[in-house]
Amino acid sequence: VMGVSGRTERANGHAVGMSLRRIDGQPKVDGSERFGADVGPADALLVRAVRAPHFHAGFAFGDLADWASVSGVRVLTAADIPGKNRFGVIPPLADQPALAEGTVRYLGEAVALVVGPADVIEPLDLSGFPITWTPKPHAITEADGPAAPSLHENRPGNELIKGRVATGDPETALAEAAFVAEATFQTSYVEHAYIEPEAGVAWMEGDTLVIHACTQAPVMDRDDTASILDLPKEKVRIVPTAAGGGFGAKLDLSVQPLIGLAAMVTGQPCRMVWTRNESMRASTKRHPGTMTAKIGADAEGRVTAMAFDGDFNTGAYASWGPTVATRVPVHACGPYRTPNYR
Repeated sequence: VMGVSGRTERANGHAVGMSLRRIDGQPKVDGSERFGADVGPADALLVRAVRAPHFHAGFAFGDLADWASVSGVRVLTAADIPGKNRFGVIPPLADQPALAEGTVRYLGEAVALVVGPADVIEPLDLSGFPITWTPKPHAITEADGPAAPSLHENRPGNELIKGRVATGDPETALAEAAFVAEATFQTSYVEHAYIEPEAGVAWMEGDTLVIHACTQAPVMDRDDTASILDLPKEKVRIVPTAAGGGFGAKLDLSVQPLIGLAAMVTGQPCRMVWTRNESMRASTKRHPGTMTAKIGADAEGRVTAMAFDGDFNTGAYASWGPTVATRVPVHACGPYRTPNYR
C-alpha cells in the first residue's frame, strides 16, 4: 500500500526483501534538493579565505585597514575571533585554529577572511594581500625523529597519541608457532573527493546564529562553533543541507565558524563555497599509514599469536587521529581469536 507520504508500506512480517522508496530520492531526481551553496539570500555577502602558500611558516600582517579600504572589503583575522580559537572532534585534544595565529602548519591553512559583495569578492586579486611569510622547515611524510620540525610545543616528536592492546606472550608464541607470516604495508593519504565542495551560509536571527552547511556532524559543529565564537550552544543553530558526498571528511569543521564569524561581525547573511583547489588543500584526508604484522599459527592452522605495529599520519592537527589510534590496534587482528597479541 502507498502511505500518505508516498512511502511504500508493508505489514509487519512482510518487509524483508521488499523495495522501499528512498526518502531523499524525489528531490534528487527532480532537482529540488538543496545543497550547501543553494541556501540563503542571493545578495548574501561572499566570504573568501586567504590561505598559506607554504607547508610551515610564520607570518605577519601589513596594513590590513588600508588594503581593505582600497579593495572595498572587510578583512577578518584571528584577532576578531571572540572565543577560543581552537577546534577538534576530540575536545581534550582539540588543537586546530579556525584562523591561524602567527604560524601556519599546512599548505592552504586559512589566515584571514575577506568579506564583501559577490561582485567585489569574486574577481578580487589576493596576490597583493598585505602579509609577510617566513618559511620554516617542514616534513610531509616522515614527521617523527629528532631532526623533524616540531609543529606543537606540547607534542614532542610530533606524537599525538598512542593506542595499545596487549594480551598473552606473543614473542614466545611466535617462536613456538608451526607457521609464521610477516609483511609490511604502506598506504597513502586519500582525498575523499566528494562531488560537492564545502559550502554554507550563515545569518543572525535575533541573537541566534543560524548556519546552513553541508555537514555530517551538526551537533559537533554547533559545539565547536559556539566555543570559537563565544556563544552559548543554544544560540547556535546548525541546519544540515543535503551533502553531496562526505565519506567522513565532512565530520570536521570547514566553513561553519568562518561564515558564522562574518555574519556576526557584519550583521548580514554571509556565504562561502570552497573551490575544488581549496577543498583539496584544506579538507581533512584519510590517514596514510605504515604497518608491520607478524602472525603465527599452529600445525592445525589456528592463529596463536600476532605482533602488529602501525604508524599513522594525522597531519598538522588532531582531527580523527585519536579515533584511528584507538580503533586500529583493536581491529588489526581481525575476527580471529588471538590469545597472544601486541
